[in-house]
Formats: sequence, C-alpha cells, structure tokens
Amino acid sequence: MTIQQWRSLRRNRRCRYCAYVHTVYGRDGSICFCRAKEKLVYEGLPRWFCPIYTVEEDI
Repeated sequence: MTIQQWRSLRRNRRCRYCAYVHTVYGRDGSICFCRAKEKLVYEGLPRWFCPIYTVEEDI
C-alpha cells in the first residue's frame, strides 16, 4: 500500500494530510488553519465526513 492510498482511507483522514491545511509553527506549538473553510482546525482530529478533504500529492 502506498502512502497516498493509506492517507485516503477513511480512518486516516486527518487535516495534516489535507492539501488545504496551512500549519504555522511558533514558540507555543503549531497552529493549523483550513484554507478552504477559513478557520482554525486541530490537525490530529479525524475528518471522516469533511467534504473538502483532499489528499496532498507526494513529491
């Protein structure tokens, strides 16, 4: 199974793998922002029903 396939499975849908997440790292930790929904998100939570979720392409 490739990483792309693993990330696409419903149980592995997390913001950290989504193409729309933007992570900013600072002294107090990281802040994740969903560019599609225009709101802050927690990247570790499963997003099983997110209609916008799109897997980042591996380079």
